[in-house]
Amino acid sequence: MKKIAFCFLCKDSLKNISLWKKFFTGNEDKFNIYFHFSKKNIIAYKDFFNSKIVPYQETCWGDIYRAIFSLYKGAFNDNNFKYILLSESCIPVKNFLFTYEYLTADDKSFLSFQSNNPTTEWEKSTLIHNLQRYIYNAKKSKNFIYKISIEDWFYSETWNILNKEHVALILNNYYLIEEFKAMKCFAYDENIVCYLLSINNKLDDIRNIKTTFVNWKKAVVDKLGRHPYTYQNLNDLNLHDFEDFLFARKFNDIKGLEGKILF
Repeated sequence: MKKIAFCFLCKDSLKNISLWKKFFTGNEDKFNIYFHFSKKNIIAYKDFFNSKIVPYQETCWGDIYRAIFSLYKGAFNDNNFKYILLSESCIPVKNFLFTYEYLTADDKSFLSFQSNNPTTEWEKSTLIHNLQRYIYNAKKSKNFIYKISIEDWFYSETWNILNKEHVALILNNYYLIEEFKAMKCFAYDENIVCYLLSINNKLDDIRNIKTTFVNWKKAVVDKLGRHPYTYQNLNDLNLHDFEDFLFARKFNDIKGLEGKILF
């Protein structure tokens, strides 16, 4: 039986837990669950479908990959088939069997990244932003431009779904995390996976598909930058937004959500 690893990167708790229980119940032979909490000594959730809590790593905005590495390391030895990276504010928007059959139909990874050939104004804007980030890092660190080729520099969604081969690449190249940190790269969690796949000639092996919906149309701006909209109540929802996705974020705890999402 192929198993799917659900790797939750959490601050202190998993939101909308009733919805997740509805999603997982009855499919216990098809998945494993792993949690990383940014607050130490959290012991809750150990009884949540026999989930495992991986060793703590310090995190901050734009610097979360040590914690992601810890999740992948904890999940890798359990011989999972696919590895889904999720945050505490994610929710499933398809039922478990649909998600499982979709992900086990082949061994491809799903990683939404911006190629160097944009086809829309949104993609053009994303590419320009990514090139600006490359220039910013090059100015900030004297070593960056000599170590990181612009040909391997792509923006990608942090919340992806990887196969075992690509997770193994991450686990076997931990030095890159330390190297990106040492060069003080800005929000490197949005570039490091594509960079690693590109330098290993694996970028063509993935499906460039976005699997987690996020609402940028109602984005908010603060001192750290521009952020996607956070859903607060049932009236916020437009289920048609989620039709082409497996998951969605960012959701606060919403009472009754488990009865609203179509399963």
